[in-house]
Amino acid sequence: MFIKHHSSAGFVHTDIYTLERFENEKGNISLLLDPQNHEIWIRKMRLDSKAIPSSSATIQILKTLLDNLGKEIKNSKLPKSSYSQDRNELQSKIISPLNKQLKKTLNKELPVHIHGSIDEFTIILKGLPLSIHVIEKAL
Repeated sequence: MFIKHHSSAGFVHTDIYTLERFENEKGNISLLLDPQNHEIWIRKMRLDSKAIPSSSATIQILKTLLDNLGKEIKNSKLPKSSYSQDRNELQSKIISPLNKQLKKTLNKELPVHIHGSIDEFTIILKGLPLSIHVIEKAL
């Protein structure tokens, strides 16, 4: 499988894992995004819908933020969803629940800042206090 690794030092690279190696190392990964299965993992714990209302939207928005790390993104450039149209929805259903789980498990939070009005705003991920892995392609 191909896994894109966003390190806290600011490096981005893609690693190739065998299924066996991935299963062995999965528990050591701080934050793992699996877009294909719509799953978010913090260490060995899969976040359910009680923890994250929409893992699919969270993954898509996080991928956009990671691809534009340190840059302000207009909400119109985010993946289309109700969360990208309403600042309060984005904050309350995506950013806050994810940071709550990260704080609880890793004692870290993503430095996401949102500025602007309810329907016209910008969002920025200012840096990474932890490594994030994204499954790009499963074999």
